[in-house]
Formats: sequence, structure tokens, C-alpha cells
Amino acid sequence: MVGRRVVVAAVVLGVCVAGCSPGPAADGVLTGRAAACVGPGGMKPPARVDVFRGGRLVATEVVPGGGIYRFVLAPGRYMVSNTGVPEPGRPQQAASVAVGSTVHIDIPDLCK
Repeated sequence: MVGRRVVVAAVVLGVCVAGCSPGPAADGVLTGRAAACVGPGGMKPPARVDVFRGGRLVATEVVPGGGIYRFVLAPGRYMVSNTGVPEPGRPQQAASVAVGSTVHIDIPDLCK
């Protein structure tokens, strides 16, 4: 009788652990180094990194100039910039984030 209880308890525990464990990640990561947008001969201030989706700002982070930024984002296409609002002719870089992926984009001083 005790053996049967142990088996039942192990099965119940196994089902709970399988059902309670997290599934695959639903987001991806966008990361890299970001230089500040200062132009030629400027000091090395902090870098503001902006992430846009469909022309709308969805995330921003300020890191030390040359520092590492990191965003956890839903899957999709994004524009990443250290120059502010994305406009035609303004430097920016495209990023495509997929479920569970890590996308690495280094952002140079795009104002030079």
C-alpha cells in the first residue's frame, strides 16, 4: 500500500512540474554597444538608445557612451537609433527580433 502511494505521489508531482514549468520564451532580446550621438570632437556623454516600431517609440534606455544596452521585446521589426525620432534621412538601424532570439547591433556615433 505504501509503495502505491509513493508511485501516485511521484506521478502527481511529475504532472505538476511538467505543467508548471515555463514554456518557450515569448520575447526576444535586442542588445549591443551604443556610442553617444555627439558628432566630431565632442565629449563622451551618455548614449540614449531609442527603439521604434511602426514609427512609435516603444523603449528607451540611457547607457554610458560605449556602454551596453539591452531590451526585451516582442517579436517584430524595429528601428534602433541614438539620434532621436526616426525620420527619413536620419541615421537608424533595422532590427528583426524573433521569439527566443538575441539580436546584437552596435550603434556607432551616427551624428558624425
